[in-house]
Amino acid sequence: VVEDNQPPNLLLIGPPRITLLTGMSINDFGATAEDSCAGDVTDSITVGGDTVDLNTAGVYTVNFTAEDGAGNITETLMREIVVLDELRVDVAMINAGDPQGTSGNPFGRIRDALVMAQDLFEENRMIAIRLVAGTYQEQVEFVPNAQLMGADPADPGATVIEPDAGLLDDSDAILLETAEDVMISDLTIRMPESETLTGTTLLRVDDNAVALDNVVLDGTQSTTNVGLHISGTASSQSTLSNCVLQNLNCAVMTQDSAVNITRNVFQGISGEAILVMAPTLKGDAESTTPVLGDVEDLDNTGSNTFEESDAAYIVNESDEVVLAEANFWGTDDYETIEAGMEGEVVFTPYYVSAGLSVLTVTIVINVEDDVTRDAITNATVSVDPRVFSDITNNDSGAYVFPALTPADYTFTAIATGYDSGSTTVTDPDLIDEGTIQLMAQDTTPPVITIVNNTDTFNIVDCESGAYSDPGATALDAVDGSVTVSITGS
Repeated sequence: VVEDNQPPNLLLIGPPRITLLTGMSINDFGATAEDSCAGDVTDSITVGGDTVDLNTAGVYTVNFTAEDGAGNITETLMREIVVLDELRVDVAMINAGDPQGTSGNPFGRIRDALVMAQDLFEENRMIAIRLVAGTYQEQVEFVPNAQLMGADPADPGATVIEPDAGLLDDSDAILLETAEDVMISDLTIRMPESETLTGTTLLRVDDNAVALDNVVLDGTQSTTNVGLHISGTASSQSTLSNCVLQNLNCAVMTQDSAVNITRNVFQGISGEAILVMAPTLKGDAESTTPVLGDVEDLDNTGSNTFEESDAAYIVNESDEVVLAEANFWGTDDYETIEAGMEGEVVFTPYYVSAGLSVLTVTIVINVEDDVTRDAITNATVSVDPRVFSDITNNDSGAYVFPALTPADYTFTAIATGYDSGSTTVTDPDLIDEGTIQLMAQDTTPPVITIVNNTDTFNIVDCESGAYSDPGATALDAVDGSVTVSITGS
């Protein structure tokens, strides 16, 4: 008689960890069990552990054990099911020597998360990838429907993509967007320090739509590199907003693209802030150029800011007009602004609009406390006629209304804890200002003091029977001495 004291051989089918997003289905292939005496005992496998809820993010563990006819039980094998609201990447996983990460934070490289996003791709679903703060030394090539987010929207410098210089050459891009519907936000893309990289691009977009928001494109004091190189008519759906482009030779290079460029800051640019290259499209194909600023939109939300430098603002090598309305050009001098434009460019402020022959003006409204004269920074300022939306952004209580047509304007300010106030600016100069002094709302009652410091009198005038009350005084924090009303009998 052969004694059977060996448990079956238990094997998982598929990987020990499965990662997926909430709402997706799972295909768990289970396990197999083979016994030396009884053969295939897969049917004897017991599955236990957590109940997996595919609609709730979490880490779930599924256990597998098998038992043969002699009562020999295998050791427990476990499969981890990671259900995520979004994919997460932590550069610390690379430092720990585990680029595949842990169950709660599964990726150490952006490229690994993007590969997973490709595997998890569902039509019309944007897959979010959030990066933990740190510096990621890798090049990135995107997949469709990927949203790459930094750790902190308030600090895009906390999350940096900066590959080692040895990974790049002059024709490379740090981020290569070759897939449609990509979003990048809340991070910094930075050129590594190098004396040999002279034509490298921070972000290359070729005939696809991309949305950049709150991104810093930093050329690291480079005088030759490009921030964003975007081309192709399909990229005309792209947007560049709330970004900082700095330390670059050319901040944005476009070709055949009507990318919308709004609310960005251009600083430390040595060549061109915007370079519009000659189109490659031929025949009846439609060529397009970028759009900067508000451009026929009355809401003053689209202005870009160009810090004053020797660089050109816009160089347009195409035959089409570039619209660049309602931007801050770093100077009030019209001739200086005009000198920074090459080719067909329509720009404001300080631009004589065709058919209007009117020079635009900028009005700064200072809002302050009417007693202390302290700046009020939590105000909302509106203008009548309503040619702009209400303004809340300010510089120490200074609220700026740029590119106004010269006219009489009434500005009204409201702020918590104050009564509203207004001022009118008439016949404004090229740069003019007004002041609104707001009165603090009075919510404290006066302090009343009874004369003679007593509230009970027993006074009898034997001759006349008359009574004379010495009265009371009242002092208010805002109005000073106020009248006291006396009632009773």
